[in-house]
Amino acid sequence: MLLTPGGVNLIEFFLIDETKYAAEIGPKILKYYETFFNIPFPLPKQDMIAIPDFSAGAMENWGLITYREVALLHNPQMDSASRRIYVATVVAHELAHQWFGDLVTMKWWDDLWLNEGFASYIETIGAAHVEPSASILERFCLDNTYDTFDLDSLQTSHPISATVKHPDEINEIFDRISYGKGASIIRMMNHFMTEEAFVEGVSNYLNAYKYDNAEQDDLWSFLTDAAHAKGTLDSDLTVKEIMDTWTLQMGYPVLHVKTDLDQKTLEVSQERYLSVDPDMKVRDDHDYQWWVPITFDFAGGDFNKTNNDYWLRPGQESLKIDLEQVPNHEAIIVNVQQTGYYRVNYDLENWQKIIEALETKPTSINRINKGQIFNDLFSLAKVGLVPYNLTMESTKYLLVETDYIPWASGLIGLGYVKSMFSRTGGYGLLKKYLSNEMVQPYRSLGFNMQKSDSIDDQSLRELIVSWMCNIGYDDCQRQSEDLFRAWMQSSNPDQDNPIDPGVRGSVYCQAIKDGDEQEWNFLWQRLQRTSSANERNNIYKGLSCTQEVWILQRYLDMTLDPGSPIRKQDGSSVISRIAKNPLGRYLTWNWLRNQWVDVSTYFDTAISSAVGRIIKSVTKDFNTPFELQELQAFYEEHQNELGTAKRTTLNSIEMVKANVQWMKKYYNDILDWLKLNVQDDF
Repeated sequence: MLLTPGGVNLIEFFLIDETKYAAEIGPKILKYYETFFNIPFPLPKQDMIAIPDFSAGAMENWGLITYREVALLHNPQMDSASRRIYVATVVAHELAHQWFGDLVTMKWWDDLWLNEGFASYIETIGAAHVEPSASILERFCLDNTYDTFDLDSLQTSHPISATVKHPDEINEIFDRISYGKGASIIRMMNHFMTEEAFVEGVSNYLNAYKYDNAEQDDLWSFLTDAAHAKGTLDSDLTVKEIMDTWTLQMGYPVLHVKTDLDQKTLEVSQERYLSVDPDMKVRDDHDYQWWVPITFDFAGGDFNKTNNDYWLRPGQESLKIDLEQVPNHEAIIVNVQQTGYYRVNYDLENWQKIIEALETKPTSINRINKGQIFNDLFSLAKVGLVPYNLTMESTKYLLVETDYIPWASGLIGLGYVKSMFSRTGGYGLLKKYLSNEMVQPYRSLGFNMQKSDSIDDQSLRELIVSWMCNIGYDDCQRQSEDLFRAWMQSSNPDQDNPIDPGVRGSVYCQAIKDGDEQEWNFLWQRLQRTSSANERNNIYKGLSCTQEVWILQRYLDMTLDPGSPIRKQDGSSVISRIAKNPLGRYLTWNWLRNQWVDVSTYFDTAISSAVGRIIKSVTKDFNTPFELQELQAFYEEHQNELGTAKRTTLNSIEMVKANVQWMKKYYNDILDWLKLNVQDDF
């Protein structure tokens, strides 16, 4: 350990400069929340501290918030813009907890989501205040809703307000349902009530229960009073009646929308969306129905009205809406700015109009709704509600798109297809289609940040470079190898890194994949010498990409060695990254089963979610009956030892079942489409 004359750890001393960003934005967010909640921060000061090895991302201890280094420290020379935004978001999340969680605390764990869901929503408002150019509010669904949709569409999901009777159940509900769904339905409520009524109700609730405990019905009461006073909710309706349908039952609806432009009407009905084949549905006698706020606009509209004039009520067979204000022949878009927590499926004619509008006048549809369209199309195709031909045709429009949000959403959908294709004979055609789609933004954005780049441009570059390198695009491979070689030849590689921070993870991965032991050892040395938490994450990713099986095996073993440079907090992430490597997939699965006692003991299944994350990441793209049998056998053998990972393992089994069915039903459909749309050089 290096020490200053005063006995201070020299590395920690150097990290002091990396606290400047959090120290600058923290007081601004805190002051903003005082105005937003209309409640002064009650403590004399607020300290924030980074801990080198910390199992949680951060913890909202009142007056002394603790963070992982990567969540608090920011080095402008070594971190990308997206990492800076991540720090802003985590700081905003923990400061929101000073009101939701600390000033007012839930009565019991059943309402954990009151803490985490609210903090996850309010964080976007706080972070957007200090980073107004980062599109944080517009990225909400990308960051909070889409992955939550995937989990909440499983039959093994759980209600957001979950009954807790055992300590394992407490840790299990620190998941995307409490955080992501909680944030998404609160955002929905903010929009159907209007923000003015929402903020007033929240402020009154916090003032009434400060230094006390509360439950969700207490919040509903104050929100109802505010909405009635502002006239934004009918007097015969309560927030409790609406929100109980979203918090006391799991899942969410898909709206089936039929447009009749001759009669100028819109007909809407609902059913629960499940991401499994109908033949795989288990018996569930519960009648899943929701209070659904209906908003809509048309291609060319302003997409600004997010408070609804219409409700689709539980038990209502369908709802007919007059379309007199919609121009003839324009595409209809339901769920303005995707503020409602639901999917939308249209009749074929309207889907085709939407795709035509995207291709011929892409700016005529709100950017959040363009993201929604892709997320809905791929998810609906996954369960046979729309044909994959339609979904794949929609992606052609990306050739004329330059916006990060629809690109990110489209690549989430294509990412699932890629994971299913990656070990099949059709993967070559898919790779060629993807490279043809992405070559234009790849060329226009380039490898290195420009002074004129917006944060969205930087994010899109990171995304496109990552994908192009991953699918083996020649220029991406060459540039990565050249940059990495220049770095290795530097006289002082720990200080002089020529690689743009935004693409370092991708460049490291590509160079290690194409290199040998020499490149791997060089990067391993950088891991041991860097003081940057974010750079460690980039290096972890790069090291996992080697094609040397023995090095991968050694790397896996190091995750269980307390004396290795891999911190315990990062172990599950390293294992997950190795599993993403095609060579590392089965290696990791076999290692996990062979080393189960060591893995479960080291990461402690009783108190940590790390084991669940490992199981999910290792098995998420299993898609053969044999792999499913292996996962089920693993669960049967270890179900009494899984602890907090039990629910996650059941989720994984259901996901793999869906993957197996997908391969049987849809693989050939997409392969046939690719054969028609991609020139095969084979």
